Amino acid sequence: MVNIQKLNDDFQKGPYMSHQQLSYFKNKLLHWRNELSSNLERAVQLTSSGAENAADWVDTASQQTQAELSRVNCEHSLHIMQEIDDALKRIKLGTYGFCIETGEEIGIRRLVAMPIAKYTIEAQEAQEANRRKFR
Repeated sequence: MVNIQKLNDDFQKGPYMSHQQLSYFKNKLLHWRNELSSNLERAVQLTSSGAENAADWVDTASQQTQAELSRVNCEHSLHIMQEIDDALKRIKLGTYGFCIETGEEIGIRRLVAMPIAKYTIEAQEAQEANRRKFR
C-alpha cells in the first residue's frame, strides 16, 4: 500500500509533475495495464475452454450468464486500458497531471487514487452534473 502522505511530502519538495513524479505514475500505469492484459488473456482462455455442450437448460443458462459477465468485464478492462494508454500519451506530451478542461493541477492525491484521472475534481463534478441535467 502506498503511503500517500509520504509520497505527497516527497513530491512537494520539487516542482509539480517532476521527472520523479512522472516516472512513478508511468510505472504505476504500466503495471496496471499489464495486470489488466493478463486478466484479459485468462478470461479469453476460460471463455473459449468453457464452450462445451451443456447437459441441460440450467447449465446452458449458467454458461450464458457467465459468458455475458465475462464479456462485460472484458469490455470494462479494454476501456480502462484505453484510458491508461491515453494517460501514457499525456505523460509523453507533458500534459499529464493537468486537467484537460481547465489546465489546472489535478493533484497528487487524486492521481495516486486514480492515475487515469484527466479532470480536477471540480471539473469532473461539473461534467457529471451536466450529464444528469441532460438525461
